[in-house]
This record gives sequence, structure tokens and C-alpha cells, in this order.
Amino acid sequence: MPAATCSFIDTLSCRDLTAMHLSKSVFFSASFILPVLLSHTANADQLPIQVQFPPLAMEDAPRGGAHPIGGPANVFIDNANELLGALDLELIYHVSGKTPESDRGTVQPSLVSIPENFSNLYEAVAAGPNADGLAAAISVPISSGLESGQLLVAGLPFGLHPSEFASWLISGGGLELEQDIYNEAFDNNLVVVPIALTPGQEAGFFPEPLPTSMTEMCQQPWLARWPAPASAIWQQACQTAGVETTNIGAETLCADPTAACPSEGNPVKHDINALTFGGFQPGRLPQQLRQLDQVDAYELNLPYTGVLMMKRALGLESESNDTVDLSPIIEKAPYFYLNAWHQSFSYIELLVNRQVWDSLSEAQRVAIRTSGQASILETLSSGLEAQGKAIEILKRNGAEVNEWPDELLKPLEEATMPYLESRAEANSAEGDDSYRRVLDHMRSYQEDRQTYFDAADAPR
Repeated sequence: MPAATCSFIDTLSCRDLTAMHLSKSVFFSASFILPVLLSHTANADQLPIQVQFPPLAMEDAPRGGAHPIGGPANVFIDNANELLGALDLELIYHVSGKTPESDRGTVQPSLVSIPENFSNLYEAVAAGPNADGLAAAISVPISSGLESGQLLVAGLPFGLHPSEFASWLISGGGLELEQDIYNEAFDNNLVVVPIALTPGQEAGFFPEPLPTSMTEMCQQPWLARWPAPASAIWQQACQTAGVETTNIGAETLCADPTAACPSEGNPVKHDINALTFGGFQPGRLPQQLRQLDQVDAYELNLPYTGVLMMKRALGLESESNDTVDLSPIIEKAPYFYLNAWHQSFSYIELLVNRQVWDSLSEAQRVAIRTSGQASILETLSSGLEAQGKAIEILKRNGAEVNEWPDELLKPLEEATMPYLESRAEANSAEGDDSYRRVLDHMRSYQEDRQTYFDAADAPR
């Protein structure tokens, strides 16, 4: 085993791994149930993992792929297989839903249909292969069906930075709390392994510069595609400013989100008079919706991801980032904002059926966990590295780079905790205290260390 690979193993030396190496025959005799648990595979030394999204191969995509969840998932699977090859186990990428043409031949088709067979991947893994579910999956906590997933996938607005969240998760009891919540929700049938962490998102593309008054901001006749809980916090801040706003969910300005708005046979459905939230159309990129005038403003992940998704929306995946023309989309909403108050990171996790996990050898489990930690480091560092160039690409294509005005950030921050507290109370009243537990644990962790966090972020 190469020295560089051995350095990933923090609990086992190369000698330990060699000593714990299991041949296929020994593995099968010691864990005779594994072929049944991995019944969807042709070979028992393959562990199929259904990933919520595809990698999305395209020109100038980062290692793994362009998709902000599928790409990091692919990085983890590659890293894990580097170690697991010596331990007679291979992870196989199966993608939920339709496989994009660019990924054909590199990923396998789905094993179960979501939501036809199961409501989400978490339920499918909890059921396990013996109940026509999954051995393993990769997803994000917001897809778990639990309200706490909103806080786990992206933290609290105005909350922990990526490195601080990693500290909370790995060293501060966060992972133990998450595992406890999943044990209760899924009858002890899920094992969770952190595998990726990406940096803070961009903070939106807008058709005009953001005003410096919250009242004026809330009066803008815009349909904004903005995620929860930030959209609800924004609505609460608007209410405090004396402006009532609405959320139309998945709906767009016109009835048919796939056609220009308005166009023949596709009249305007929503007459927007003040800030409105919506536009979360399944399978539709916000950049596509903006190009078709179906939304006015939107945000989506990192600036570099934004560049790649604009290419996809324009059908220009094969073109170089250095020469691609993104202006048809950017000119629709050229005012680009950073300082993502609403989502300072994205957290991605591996889920393994408990019976399958227990059937793996100790060395295989250690290799999987260690590969997850290595992939967190890689996705965080590579994510940071790419953003400077992404901003230059956006500027070259007509984007004007800005930061949110303090006059807007202050009322949004003031509205954050009251809203999160109200959600925690409502969820607890309905019998789900996971939101409350994550909120209190994460907030306590941040408050106990805030003096250092503030001092460590020295001016520069």
C-alpha cells in the first residue's frame, strides 16, 4: 500500500491493515449473510450505494463532477475504493432517477425508485436489501424527512462557519446527536458517516441592486427562489418592517415552468406586487428558470457551481469555462452577491443499513470512516480554491459582484433566532423534537466558543 494512502488511516497502521486483510473466502465464511444483504449486486465484494444525484461530468468540472452533491459523493467513493481495494470491498455508484448522458458508463442505474418505492433514501436504507430497500445511500439531511435536516445540511443562518461546523460534527458531539436522532427515527437501522463538506454559498443573483432599506427590499416585486429556513426568516424580517410577503412553493411566475414567461399559451399566473418566494421546481435549474423569466432572483450553491450550472442550462457543458458565453443568463440578473448569511456550508452524508454495516470487517468500516474524513478535507479545500476563478468568470460575463448591505443583514439576523425558536416549538408540539435538539446543541456549541471564533477571524 503506498505511503500516501497509509497516511489517511489514523487508527490503523499499514501493518494493522495487512493483518486485518480478509480474503473473499474468509470474509464469506465469517459473514455469511453479506451476499443476502448485498442482493442487488452481482458480486458479494461490491457494496452498492444509491446517490441522490448524478456526478454530472462536464468540461472544467471539479474532480468528481459538477453536481454539488453528486460530485462530492463521487469523490468519496473514489477515495474509499483506494483503501477498500486491499480489503476486498468496492463501493458502486448507483444514481437515483435518470442517468444523464454525460454520466452513462461511469455510474449504474438506480436500485429503488424514490418516491415510488420509498419516500426517501433514508427510509430505503433503513428497510435494507432484505426488504427490497438499499444497503447504502448518499444524501443530504434535508432529504431525511425530519425537520432537523434543515439545520444539519447547512447550519443555522448567521451560524457556524464550515471549519467550525466540522469541529462541532466530529469533535463536539454533533455526529453522536445526529446518530441518536436517526436511531430513534429509523429504528436503529441506519449508520451515518460524514463524507463531504463544501464552503459557503453565494448569496444570490438579482435583477437590480439590493436596496439598503428592509422595507424597500420587501416591497420589490420579485419572485425569489430562496431555500428554507432562510426564506421564512426573510419573510419574518419583512413582517417586522411592515410588509407582508408570500411563499408560493414550487410555482413559478407562469403556469408552465418549461416555457418562456409570458409566452403563447403560458400567461402570467402570479401578479407579483411585493417580495415573493417560490420557484422550487423539481428537476429545473434556477438558472433555467431565470433565463425563461420564471423567477426574478435566485441562489444556488457555490459561485463555481453557478458557472457550471449556467453552462448546463445553456447546453454548453462541453465548452471551456475560459471561453463560454454565460451572458444570456447573467444579463437577466446581473447583480451577484456574496456573504451567504443563509448557508455557510453544505453537508453530505453516507447512510449504511445497520445489518450491512455490522457485517463489514472492522478494517472495512475504519477505511470507510477515514475516507469520509479525507473527503471532507478535500471537498472543503478544493471548494475554496475554485471560487476566485469562478468570480472572475462571472465578472467577465457581465456579473457585478457585491456584498449584502449591513442595513439588510442586521434585521435578518435579528429575525433568525425568533423564527428558529418558533419552528422548534411547533415541531416539538407535533412530536418531533429533533429540530429542538439540533438547534440547542449547535447554538450552545457556538455560544461557548464565540469569543474565540470572533477573535480568530482577524481583519484582513
